Amino acid sequence: MGLLSWLDQRKRVKVLEDALETLQKDFLKLQIEWAEVYDKVRHAMNRMAKRVERGTADETVVESTQEVPQGNGGAPAITGRLSDHQKLVQQQILKRRAGL
Repeated sequence: MGLLSWLDQRKRVKVLEDALETLQKDFLKLQIEWAEVYDKVRHAMNRMAKRVERGTADETVVESTQEVPQGNGGAPAITGRLSDHQKLVQQQILKRRAGL
């Protein structure tokens, strides 16, 4: 009986070793998959953070509509989102075009 029980135990150990090896391989695959997902999420968060930074920088730029001095028939021009300096330069250009 001693030999049969030893063979039975050896068989059970082999099954357990195979199961452990399978679990280790699956765990490694999950670690790799998690690293890939983490990288994707990190890149997406970085892109969103950059968009937010650009959004806060754009808050200093104001949307404006300004009257064009007689160069465009006196119709208001929609200039979009311009900073104060850009508005000033645009006004200078429009005045030169209008001959003022």
